[in-house]
Amino acid sequence: MAWGNDLSGIADPWTNRAACRPLTATIARSPSNPSRVDDLSGEFTVDTLASHLLRRMRAAGYETPGLDALASDIARFATQFAQAMDTDRVAIRLEIVETDACRRFHADDVTARLICAYVGPGTQRLDAAGTVALTADADPETLTIRDLGMGDVAIFQGRRWAPDIPAIH
Repeated sequence: MAWGNDLSGIADPWTNRAACRPLTATIARSPSNPSRVDDLSGEFTVDTLASHLLRRMRAAGYETPGLDALASDIARFATQFAQAMDTDRVAIRLEIVETDACRRFHADDVTARLICAYVGPGTQRLDAAGTVALTADADPETLTIRDLGMGDVAIFQGRRWAPDIPAIH
């Protein structure tokens, strides 16, 4: 699959990573003080996403330097995700993960999920062969684990989209 800033490849049944790009220095340093940032979650319409997200991020304590660029980046990929999923609403969750958020490999009980780490290491995932092996009760020690890097954008097909071979992360 070709890499780029286009998320339309999600329709491919083996897709679980659709775009890769380096983060700009402005985005990569935001937020500058994560201990003062509250988790944010909400549902947004695509039409109002950019303005409402920016307002909610300010209220959650995101610092001013880089905030516009960070909110714009999130809104851009969320809009592409909404287009790929043929919907006009997206649920967004921003959180500072301070522990192992996913303690064991699993598939999400969603249609699809877009994931991006803006600070620190990204999500670990299995490739398609690992997903098939894991669903066949393979020894987890023999699976190849892939790391999403900081700034990588992934769309994982969940159990509702691909019940037999969902993306495992």
